[in-house]
Amino acid sequence: MKKDMENLIANIYTNMNNVFKEDDDITPVMPLKVEDVNEEFFTAELMAMMLQFQNLTGQDVDIIDFTHILNKLAIQYMLDNRAETV
Repeated sequence: MKKDMENLIANIYTNMNNVFKEDDDITPVMPLKVEDVNEEFFTAELMAMMLQFQNLTGQDVDIIDFTHILNKLAIQYMLDNRAETV
């Protein structure tokens, strides 16, 4: 994995975990520009979400298993909210 991708994953992961911290404990992250949001960003976001899932649940899943979990959650959400649109 390229160093730039590793840094992007770490940055997104850190930012995602800041929601669990008090304001004075928030870890600073590198700002991202909207024009830098591309396929690489969303791949890094997916990887960061998987790392967060692994750390919060203790489950050791690979990327395919993780996307399967996300798909199951999406289907469940759609079934639970049939009358609503997202």
